[in-house]
Amino acid sequence: RDCRGPYCHFICDFHAHLADSEIIGLLGGYWDRDNRVLYIQAPFPCRATERDDDGATDVEMDPASELHIREIIQQHGMQVVGWYHSHPKF
Repeated sequence: RDCRGPYCHFICDFHAHLADSEIIGLLGGYWDRDNRVLYIQAPFPCRATERDDDGATDVEMDPASELHIREIIQQHGMQVVGWYHSHPKF
């Protein structure tokens, strides 16, 4: 079971509509082992790697961006609990 923060879908959708190519980001939150609930508190957009094509069907997270966003998630008292990406032309 998962529990998402009230703005998670909105922020992911907004992020996806900012680009013509796929976007990617990390999800911050925590796992409640006792109750078996994954709390997804916030999405954190990341930069994608540079591409030679239009980036419409696949995406890779920029490693430097990933490390930076992981630090930000930890600073907010959360853990990385997942990732998200879009499929703008599917």
